Amino acid sequence: MEGWPCLLLNTRECSGVIKGEHIKTVGAGGRDRENEVPLCTHHRNRRHDMGIKTFPRHYKLDLEVAALWYWRLYKDRGLARSRKP
Repeated sequence: MEGWPCLLLNTRECSGVIKGEHIKTVGAGGRDRENEVPLCTHHRNRRHDMGIKTFPRHYKLDLEVAALWYWRLYKDRGLARSRKP
């Protein structure tokens, strides 16, 4: 997710480093790249503080759709690669 702006950049609340945030854990069936959205430190912390169900409702997001959208862009740019554990 390096190089992407925070998914919630338009909120003007962003701060900190932007990293990929997994939508579902691997244990819950989540994969890697196609299961991430870019979030800044502020929004990653808000997601963990608010909870995984409240956060997307608060920001009116469908995180699974957003993750799929980013994955397709990522793949189309030829950046897709598998990660080793």
